[in-house]
Amino acid sequence: MRRQKRDDVAQHAEEAAMEQELMAKVLRVTEFVTANELANLMDVQVTQIIATCMSLGMFVSINQRLDAETLTIVADEFGYQVEFIKPEDEETAELEEADNEANLVSRAPIVTVMGHVDHGKTSLLDYIRKANVTSGEAGGITQHIGAYAVKLDDDRKITFWIHRVTKPLRRCVHVVPK
Repeated sequence: MRRQKRDDVAQHAEEAAMEQELMAKVLRVTEFVTANELANLMDVQVTQIIATCMSLGMFVSINQRLDAETLTIVADEFGYQVEFIKPEDEETAELEEADNEANLVSRAPIVTVMGHVDHGKTSLLDYIRKANVTSGEAGGITQHIGAYAVKLDDDRKITFWIHRVTKPLRRCVHVVPK
């Protein structure tokens, strides 16, 4: 009687271990998986994924997304099965717990002030900080990039980052005419 019970428990444990091993060999992915992400999921080097794709006649890069058929074939080469899920399913599967309002900490917003030389960036900051930095600068023009934390009257803080726009950056900034 005891021997039968031990055998049943051992068999049940063995079946559970086999089922868990099979589940570990199932990749639950969306169709939008890169070669690098697939390698991480299967715990292999990305070069092995790329080499497998090359043996199939496909040249892929590390950040290239693989289609469903390729994902299935490559995973099968490594002994994995692929189960495709919708992106919405993935999001709901990884829900985070709600933040506790009592534990939240307020952080100062960061305001970036960009402009060309002598356009009033430092003067604006001087007005907000109730300071006069421009008076100490050569020709009234600030010679550096700076970040400043300003404490408001109600004890809140704002961080300002002042940046002088240079020629290369001008090409990237769209200026709307008046």
